[in-house]
This record gives sequence, structure tokens and C-alpha cells, in this order.
Amino acid sequence: MDYSRMGGPKKPSGAPKHGEYKAQKPGGKQAPKVELLARMKAAAQMEAGKKKPE
Repeated sequence: MDYSRMGGPKKPSGAPKHGEYKAQKPGGKQAPKVELLARMKAAAQMEAGKKKPE
């Protein structure tokens, strides 16, 4: 058997071997636009309150 023609060892894949990581970080669900706008408005109001008049 000619081992020189078999090639090298396989590289490890970047994917995890189990699906437990999906339970920790569920993906694919975005927050509704209404919630996003509410958060943006609240953040804008907080910024407006922090600014000092010159």
C-alpha cells in the first residue's frame, strides 16, 4: 500500500458536532418592528435628556 498517495489528514470542520448551541442562541427570529421603533424612541429620548443646552 502506497501511503504517499493517500493524502493528508482531514481538516477539522468549523461546525459544532451537536445542536446544543442552537438552544443557547436561537436564531432566525427578529423582533417586531414596533418593538424596535419603541426601543429607538426610548434611546433617543434618553440621549436628548443627557445633552446639556449650550
